[in-house]
Amino acid sequence: GGGGRDGGGGGGGGDVALAEAFEVAAAAVAQSGWRCPPLQEERVSPCEGAPPVPDCAELVLRELLNALLWSAEAQDFDPFRLPASASAGLVAFYSQGGGAHSPAAAREWMRLVSGLPGVAYFDEALPAARSSSPPGPPPPPLPPPLPGQRDRAAPPRLRYEMRPDGGNILAAAGALLGVSTPTAGALQSLWRELEPDRPLCLRREVGQDDRLLLLEGGDLKLTLVLSSGRNHAYAIHHAARPVWLRTAAEEAWRRWEPAPRGEQLPPAALLAAALRTALLSPLAEASADS
Repeated sequence: GGGGRDGGGGGGGGDVALAEAFEVAAAAVAQSGWRCPPLQEERVSPCEGAPPVPDCAELVLRELLNALLWSAEAQDFDPFRLPASASAGLVAFYSQGGGAHSPAAAREWMRLVSGLPGVAYFDEALPAARSSSPPGPPPPPLPPPLPGQRDRAAPPRLRYEMRPDGGNILAAAGALLGVSTPTAGALQSLWRELEPDRPLCLRREVGQDDRLLLLEGGDLKLTLVLSSGRNHAYAIHHAARPVWLRTAAEEAWRRWEPAPRGEQLPPAALLAAALRTALLSPLAEASADS
């Protein structure tokens, strides 16, 4: 290889420093995959014939299950973490190639979490019948029931747009998992049975807003904020820096000292210098704040 910053031959101390700094930069980039990417609120409809609505409460429920099922090692969801009682739809959604991986994931999720037993919703809709033929005239009204005959049952209506409430989110999670989880502690106990080696803690705090907090190894990982008064819900992702990051960032920063004025850097060093600005400077600044 070419000389290092000191102009020496290949294999010199400059090349070693460059390789070590790139290793730290790669580790910093890899840290971005420790959690599933955050979701974005959309307006979706669970079925044809139902007007689209904001999916904020549905999104919060999905954020919770995303965090429980995301594998940083595989960089994918791990449906094998789900209990055997989980609904087939939930397993399919998180399986490879399932709804969670599709561009239409928000619509598929809305369909999956609508009409769950024991869950409160704002809206009801009568799903439109799907047909390839053009619409015809409306059907005639049903005749009144004969004496002694019970009223004909009305077509089932689909309940959707979940109410943003912590208890409601826990009830929906339990309905999907096939296990009653009326409290944060119940869901935490279930997951500790499924993953006994995972230091997971789930708390619910009810104040001005209703909050569900997910902690792992003592670090706050996810906060779900639900406000029934404002009819809104959202998720806050917390980036917990690993304990080795400050030392590694400071050491890498020392190795990336700017070249003396007028010194010509080789192409590899120029690329590395650009990466320093993009990656290592924020790391050093973040470590100084911790």
